[in-house]
Amino acid sequence: MIQENYTDTQNCYDTDNVSYKIFGLENLKQLRFCYRGNASKEILAAGGMDMLKEIYADYLLPESEWDPSFDVTLKIDCDGLPKTQKISKKTMDEDTQEKVR
Repeated sequence: MIQENYTDTQNCYDTDNVSYKIFGLENLKQLRFCYRGNASKEILAAGGMDMLKEIYADYLLPESEWDPSFDVTLKIDCDGLPKTQKISKKTMDEDTQEKVR
C-alpha cells in the first residue's frame, strides 16, 4: 500500500507540545517523517544530532531538505520495501496464526 499511495499527510500532536508530520513524495517514492519539540534545538546541540547520525544515518536528510516548520526530517525510500502479501489463515496452524496476530 505504501508503494502506491504517497498523497496523504498525517499530522499528530502530543501533550507535551510535540508535533509529528508524515507525508509522501510521489515523485521521489519517499515517505517523510518530521518532528518538532520544545527543546529540540538544545537536544540536537547536546549530542542528539550525533545520535541521529549514528542510529538513523540511512534515513536522515541533509538539514537543507528538512521541512522548515520542523526540527528534524527523516525519509524512507519506498522502492526497496517489500510488497504486502495476503495471508490466508485457513491454511495456517494455530501457532502460525498466533504469530501473525
